[in-house]
Amino acid sequence: MSLSRLRLLVRPRSFVSLTSQRLYSTLPTTCPSCGKPLPTRIPICPACSHIAPLPSTTTYYELFELPESPYIIDTKDLRNRFLRTQRLTHPDAWSAKPEKDKAAAATYSSFVNKGYETLRSPLKRAEYLLSLRGAETGETDSLEDQHFIMEIMETRENVEEAETRNDLETLLSENSEQMQGEIDTISKAFGSGDLKTAKEASVRLKYRLGVEESINARLHDM
Repeated sequence: MSLSRLRLLVRPRSFVSLTSQRLYSTLPTTCPSCGKPLPTRIPICPACSHIAPLPSTTTYYELFELPESPYIIDTKDLRNRFLRTQRLTHPDAWSAKPEKDKAAAATYSSFVNKGYETLRSPLKRAEYLLSLRGAETGETDSLEDQHFIMEIMETRENVEEAETRNDLETLLSENSEQMQGEIDTISKAFGSGDLKTAKEASVRLKYRLGVEESINARLHDM
């Protein structure tokens, strides 16, 4: 397998870029219309159906009331926060409201869904945190570790040549352990403020995720 083909197998994901000098948004805790407490950080009041614009600087972490550190998060807790927030923006809750409010709720719903999908994924979360710190990954990012590149190429060849489910499941287990190693490296790097290491480990994690996808595809076809 050629190096150019290997690089095409893993396409970097892009995120909205935010500078590390951004101002954190001040989200209300009470409804500006009726004064009742808001159930989430989204300025939507279920009591009076008031809906206000979300500040453009709001991060996914602020949305779900989570700290940006540590990198590792409780995904079960995240899901509970997501479901609580999603209920406020679900189209069914706004079906009888004016078009302007329905459109605003739809925008919120999209932001909430994207935020959840980003934070629940170790890779997307790492890339998002890097973007918040001005070190986002991009199309031109590549690995300089030739040993790692050769390792990935060899693993992909082993996947292509595997003849039994047991062979593939062994490769899948080994790759999962290596992915966890990258996640641990990312976590430690963010904890110490080492963005270079966090970025490098994130790129490696993308390659290992690509390996996982290829193994699962072969298992599915067997």
